Amino acid sequence: MDGNTPDRDLLISFYNNVYDGVRNYKHMQWQVVVLTLGLFAGIIGLSQSNTLSMSQRPPLQWAFSAFVAAAAIASSWFIHETARQLRKQRQHRRRIEEMCGFFDEGVYTKGAILDPSDKGKPVSYWQDRNYLVSWWIVIWTCAAYAVLVIWA
Repeated sequence: MDGNTPDRDLLISFYNNVYDGVRNYKHMQWQVVVLTLGLFAGIIGLSQSNTLSMSQRPPLQWAFSAFVAAAAIASSWFIHETARQLRKQRQHRRRIEEMCGFFDEGVYTKGAILDPSDKGKPVSYWQDRNYLVSWWIVIWTCAAYAVLVIWA
């Protein structure tokens, strides 16, 4: 092996780490959404509690609404950041796939393992835009519903 050829075992180990990173970031997105929706449900339950007196109700409605808004903002930001980290991990994975020759014909099989037209293309930030936007829609729709129930 010459000095410019990366060690195969090192590449495989790095590829596995990157693959685990992609899986972990996708799992984090699910966790954030589920946790946020659970918080919204808890706030809705507290706001509808019969133990609150009428004099306590308006200040608590404002506090609950502020908490819902803060949770929606924080979770939206976190989901955006995990999407950014996912893109980084995918860029690393693409680079390893190029180094291993997965886009080249005849290296491992008769044809290329991966689509040769993807070779050299950067991984787009918006590759997962449908997921990212759908998470935001779910969070903000549920936040709006929570605030509506709080003030009902």
